[in-house]
Amino acid sequence: MNLSHEKLYPVFALDHLQFLYYIFKEDESAQLYTREIWGIPICAYDLEARDYLSISEFECRNREIYTFDEICDMQNVLYNLHKYRENLSNDPADEDYVLQCLNKGYDIREVYAAKLCASVFIFYGAEIIFCKKYIKEIADELNDDLYLCLNRVDYLTLLPKRAIVAKNGIINLFSEINDIESRSSLSQKYEFCNKFFYYIREKDECKEIISEYRKIKFEL
Repeated sequence: MNLSHEKLYPVFALDHLQFLYYIFKEDESAQLYTREIWGIPICAYDLEARDYLSISEFECRNREIYTFDEICDMQNVLYNLHKYRENLSNDPADEDYVLQCLNKGYDIREVYAAKLCASVFIFYGAEIIFCKKYIKEIADELNDDLYLCLNRVDYLTLLPKRAIVAKNGIINLFSEINDIESRSSLSQKYEFCNKFFYYIREKDECKEIISEYRKIKFEL
């Protein structure tokens, strides 16, 4: 394969600070090329150069960017799904924590983390939110509509609709996730944005329901 003619990969910048650094460089020709999907900035990654393309590089090279539908059909691309809190057990402390979450309106045992993976490093992981094929597969596996939380670049937090057991449950879960990750040593490195989406399985579509500062877009 001649990688010099290969399409570019749509990826997230590593984190928000890195993204700002690239797009506000004084030298406009070196500013990072981006396009938006659902109001989220996507960069163009050159696998051969192992780097993002600047605006000038993108315009000069006249190269296309893979769609996420094309990415889902690649043999070297798949996804990983696992429980958000994999270490929960029947220990009294864990059972108490689960009960606290239920009292806040959500079942932490049904919260998952999903990420996009490839045989060579291309994606950070949370780009899976744009892979309708994979999101549908996960919704079918969990047999429900999904809430999708995008606040990091390295994975997407998601849960089935049934995991929200009270009206304010999704808001409380949003706060819990941010609290857990604020105590992580990697939180600043992978912090990206704060957006919640709702995936309607029957219609195979997503709606944004919470963006930064927890603005509600439609009735939960």
